[in-house]
Amino acid sequence: MRLTHLILLVLLHGPTYASGADPEPSPRSIPSVQTLLEMVPNQGPITERELTLLAIANLPQLEKLRGAVKVATAQQRAVRNLEEPELRVSYAYDNDNRVGEPFTEFDTSLTNSTDTFNTLTTETTLNGTTLESERGSTSTNRMRMIERRVTPGATQDVIEERIYETRDSSTSSSGSRTELGSTSPQSSSESSNRRLVATNRRVIEHPDTTGRDNAWGALVRFRVPHPWERKARILRAAAEVSLAEADYFAEEDIVVRTVRSNFQDLAILNARLATQTIRKKNCESYRDWLQTQQSPKIGLDLASARTKVYGTLTDIRSLEGEIANLRQELAAYCGLSDPTRIKTSLSPTLISQPAQLDVAYLSNIATLYRSDMLNAQARLSIAQAQLAQAKAASIPFTTFIDLGYSQQNSFRRTGQNEEWFARVGISIPIFNWLGINKQREVPLAATLSIEQQIQLQRSLIANEISQAITRLVSADSQLENCKQDLSKLNADLKKSLADSQLATADIEDLLKAKRIEQEFQDLSQQMELNRYSALSAYLEASYALEKAIGVGLERVLRRGVELPAATDVKK
Repeated sequence: MRLTHLILLVLLHGPTYASGADPEPSPRSIPSVQTLLEMVPNQGPITERELTLLAIANLPQLEKLRGAVKVATAQQRAVRNLEEPELRVSYAYDNDNRVGEPFTEFDTSLTNSTDTFNTLTTETTLNGTTLESERGSTSTNRMRMIERRVTPGATQDVIEERIYETRDSSTSSSGSRTELGSTSPQSSSESSNRRLVATNRRVIEHPDTTGRDNAWGALVRFRVPHPWERKARILRAAAEVSLAEADYFAEEDIVVRTVRSNFQDLAILNARLATQTIRKKNCESYRDWLQTQQSPKIGLDLASARTKVYGTLTDIRSLEGEIANLRQELAAYCGLSDPTRIKTSLSPTLISQPAQLDVAYLSNIATLYRSDMLNAQARLSIAQAQLAQAKAASIPFTTFIDLGYSQQNSFRRTGQNEEWFARVGISIPIFNWLGINKQREVPLAATLSIEQQIQLQRSLIANEISQAITRLVSADSQLENCKQDLSKLNADLKKSLADSQLATADIEDLLKAKRIEQEFQDLSQQMELNRYSALSAYLEASYALEKAIGVGLERVLRRGVELPAATDVKK
């Protein structure tokens, strides 16, 4: 719980005091403007609590920071969102109904064949019988070239073929005749030039005049988030919310301290005005008493009394002007249209024995509550999240998953070509492994820098708290001296009045006694005014210490440090 809520608790329920255990920072929410305004009455007097609520609700800079917190909170919720799947639908349609130009195709074929033969011939004549035999083989090489001319059409294609042939053949044989008693081998060869051997004409019908083929497919792509990178982004978004809240609470604490300081200053001015009014009445009473005495010896005293009356009146008018100006400024700062509704009361809480405050303990508490420390810690969390995100980039992960279906239809063949498929994409951070990419360097440098800043800030906080305690001890000592001086003065006043009454013998003695009484009363009231000045210095010192700690003193004191109840300043 921070300074604002602590002040509201003290104003609503009275001062609360530490039980001795180290306090833990309580969650602090940002109230809405409507909630704050509902807690302020439309009529009647306005106290410090209502002024604080009005200032928080009406100041534009706080509303701007509240908007920044809302934006950061919305971004924190949005960073958890998953990327929507992507649907990809494709369709291909072949609408080729044009009549193409005739074209010619050529094709070549080579054929090798071998034929064997074996013959036996018998011839009978008058001279006798002659027996003749022959055997051999014939090899033929035939090369055919096909010239195919295609003439496309809208509904049919005409194909005209011409077949040309070139042939080489060779024959080898051997034979014998029984009449002659001898054999004679024989061989022969034959070749022919290129000649047309066949023609052919075909017509292919295709009545699909509006198209030939079509195909369509559907694919769903799922973007898979990097788990470690997503975790780092979530942590960074939470740290950015903390940073925005720290900025808001820092400004809100300034507003609360401003309202509280001005309200206490206004209360002290009113108390000084009341004391000056009493002082003026005492001077008037003394003047009136002198006027009732018919003695020429009191002329100088009467003139002096009249001078003091006007002197106190001058002080009263000066205080009334300061009060009016401060009341107007405070009302304008808080957004209050009627400054006369501000009702002040002077009942500060004083701490006994401030010298016993532990600097080390309060410094540790300040690291939990001070807005600048929370701001630095939030920035450190952001830098650490960025560093974690950069490290996550070195881990391979699945980037997407595709699930799809495709189908192809062809009018030139029967059936369909269907395909179900699944694809997975994996990121391989080779450049990060090789050290080419330098994503880590920036967040690493930022992390080290902010850590060093936090260490320096701790030292500065300790010095600030130490100086604030020294100032508070001095103010407390001054305030205590004023109380003791005033107490001694009141005691001497009673004794002096008693002594002067016993020594009164004539009019001159009575005049001296009355003069001494009036001077003592006037001096007492002047000391009361000095005590208000010391009280103002004390309050400023306590505000400085609370600012250094970031939380009210009554919430952080250990056991052994006495915190008295609220002490009313006596008038």
